[in-house]
Amino acid sequence: MTSTLVIIPTYNEKENIGTLIDQIFEQPAEVDVLVVDDGSPDGTSEIVRDRQNRFGERLMLKIRTEGKAGRGSACMYGFNFALENGYESAIEMDADLSHDSADIPRMVEKLSGGADVVVGSKYVKGGKVVGWQWYRKLLSRGANIYAGLILRIPINDFTNGYRLYGPRALKMIPELKIDGVGFTVIPQMSYQLYKAGMEFSEIPITFTNRREGKSNMSLREMTESFVAILKIRF
Repeated sequence: MTSTLVIIPTYNEKENIGTLIDQIFEQPAEVDVLVVDDGSPDGTSEIVRDRQNRFGERLMLKIRTEGKAGRGSACMYGFNFALENGYESAIEMDADLSHDSADIPRMVEKLSGGADVVVGSKYVKGGKVVGWQWYRKLLSRGANIYAGLILRIPINDFTNGYRLYGPRALKMIPELKIDGVGFTVIPQMSYQLYKAGMEFSEIPITFTNRREGKSNMSLREMTESFVAILKIRF
């Protein structure tokens, strides 16, 4: 077993999950992978099982039969799994190839510099977004400026779920008060970990809009995220 677990929440990601798994295991950083699938009806889990024949015990699969329970709760399951199985750190990332697995070694390297949470950021020097229309870029940038003003955490990307949690932060996650199941969990965790004294660091990433499949983030979730930021702070 390696010391770092990569957690990938999935729902209907058959077009992407096999490629992502292959890319992760091509990286020089030694990691294990846990796919947490919300009972995808498109056959996502079958593709993961096929990859298990190649990668063995380093690739694990959890199928949650209650249906689509949300990205946030899938990651929370993964963090608890990591702790219960002796992992020292955990990475959360999306399954749609928007996050480049080549960034994993740089994230792991940042831990040695004293960071507790390493954020893959679109909005630091060297970071960028590929494939978004102008209005989506504007909405995302505005949402992150808004979150920064309200939460007052010294990071630039509050919405991107590509993050590494080091030993101190990972051990604290089960103690956090999380009342969401979707994307709102990301800023909730950030705020509580920062208030608890965790050190945050960012690395620039290239965020690429999904090429295959349909986005799992609804307009309702985006709207709820704006309200959730205020709830987190006040």
